[in-house]
Amino acid sequence: MNHVYSFKNRQNDEFANCLIGQFHDSEQVCYYYKLVHYHMKLAKIMYDHDQLKTCLILCNWALNSMIKALYSHKYRSVNVPTELTMNTILPLVHTDSKSGLDIAIFIGTMQHLSSIEDFLNCPSTNMNNVKKLVQQTEEVLGELKHLLG
Repeated sequence: MNHVYSFKNRQNDEFANCLIGQFHDSEQVCYYYKLVHYHMKLAKIMYDHDQLKTCLILCNWALNSMIKALYSHKYRSVNVPTELTMNTILPLVHTDSKSGLDIAIFIGTMQHLSSIEDFLNCPSTNMNNVKKLVQQTEEVLGELKHLLG
């Protein structure tokens, strides 16, 4: 049976690598890393169906899952905080070579946007802005992934 190597197959390979030990810390890191992918996949589906609020909530959940993976990786702990504050996020995303302030501010912005109750009347809720936020979320997740390995 011939299989074409595609982006989707590469994503499946990443899941398989995670399961066989790509992250040497714990099953907890792998669990949160898989959640990141599931949340982003669902966020894109919701975006395609014009469910913008749900899309942003899922992007926020993906960012939170990545922060929890980083926390578990850095502190070798399975007890991650349930509420992620800037005091928790900034030390995880800040490195000697790169300031994590932009990433921390973006995560805080996504937390805020996903918690707005009157979302439909918010000026940032048009399709183009939400699409940019989804793209930025993917870029941030890509940067944070390098901190896991």
